[in-house]
Amino acid sequence: MAIPEGWELRTLGQLSLLITKGTTPTTYGHVYSEEGVPFFRVENITMQGSLELGAVKFISPATHELLARSKVRAGDLLFSIAGALGRVAMVPSDVIEANINQAIALIRIDPAHDCVGSYLTHSLMGDHVQAQVELEKSALAQANLNLKQIGDLSILLPPLPEQKKIAAILSSVDETIAKTEAVIAQLQIVKKAMMEQLLTKGMPGRHTRFKQTEIGEIPEEWEVGTIGSYCQVDNHLRTPIRLDERERNPGPYPYYGPTKVLNHIGTFNVEGRYVLIGEDGDHFLKYATWAMTQLVDGRFNVNNHAHLIRGVGTCSTEWVYQYFKHRDLTSVLTRQGANRYKLTKAGLTDLRFPVPRLSEQQEIHSAIESIERRIFGESLTKEAHLSLKSALSSSLLSGELRVIPEVAE
Repeated sequence: MAIPEGWELRTLGQLSLLITKGTTPTTYGHVYSEEGVPFFRVENITMQGSLELGAVKFISPATHELLARSKVRAGDLLFSIAGALGRVAMVPSDVIEANINQAIALIRIDPAHDCVGSYLTHSLMGDHVQAQVELEKSALAQANLNLKQIGDLSILLPPLPEQKKIAAILSSVDETIAKTEAVIAQLQIVKKAMMEQLLTKGMPGRHTRFKQTEIGEIPEEWEVGTIGSYCQVDNHLRTPIRLDERERNPGPYPYYGPTKVLNHIGTFNVEGRYVLIGEDGDHFLKYATWAMTQLVDGRFNVNNHAHLIRGVGTCSTEWVYQYFKHRDLTSVLTRQGANRYKLTKAGLTDLRFPVPRLSEQQEIHSAIESIERRIFGESLTKEAHLSLKSALSSSLLSGELRVIPEVAE
């Protein structure tokens, strides 16, 4: 491997005062507490190299003292060594005290070395180090690294001013990604609140009188019906096609499974606008975050694991799609195993749901679709920033792209 001019190749062991790992308190009879000292696990280290403090567990100060060897300081580097190998984060300055479990290595850099913690964080997440992790991982029966392997990881180390410049560039992209993620998270909260309001109470300010029904309180003007009475189920259009047949017949027409497009083929068996609801699978247990419905339009194919539904008369296809998208359907499912459920055609047609006037159905669909477009747009922005980060990281951390440090006046 070529080392850029002026750079050094050093190991973490050479740069560190301490490399250790934590312990699981419950193994020794110490329970987690409601508050106290933060206790970091791999789940708290994000893919972008930060610590997710909102989901952290806690241990008591007494337990923290017992686990003295893995006490964490601000500026320490945390490196996941079990499970999701290679995640890295630097402990921020506002963390006064914390501890870690046995799946995380704590790396404390020797201040005698010219090292910038933020640069090392990016470097440990970069291609050079992650390739070493993958090489070690390939020789393991289980995904676990020991402390010697962590200490032997080599890092390309530029001069201190260049480290600072590289870290500043990559960190600025990380900040942009984090801001975009925050926007997406807020939009998701707004979307959830909107759906709860619109799908049960209607357009804001539209209704003043409500009635109690078997599916809950709804506007007095709305009706209650079943899929069987308000929709057409066209399961006769389903066509299971084996994978080898699909691979021999590539093309532009999507082939849908219960929750997503499986691939594309050269022929189609369905044309029109439909709602697809999965017939079987474990997605029924994840309805809050996993869409139960797909809205498809045009020419396509569906396998035998999804029902085809379209609204007729005073019920729009879009309303069925939105109303059942995150609906708990477990009460009408049949069980096929411990966590395997099936929505039969009989169970589907008996599903009860509210039916507003057709015009309001379309207004509600448009309102939800509008915020979903915003979320999709922000998601595309995030993906673009992630691609930029990956390209910059590869070029800057290898020395392929050199930066000129700012000169202090």
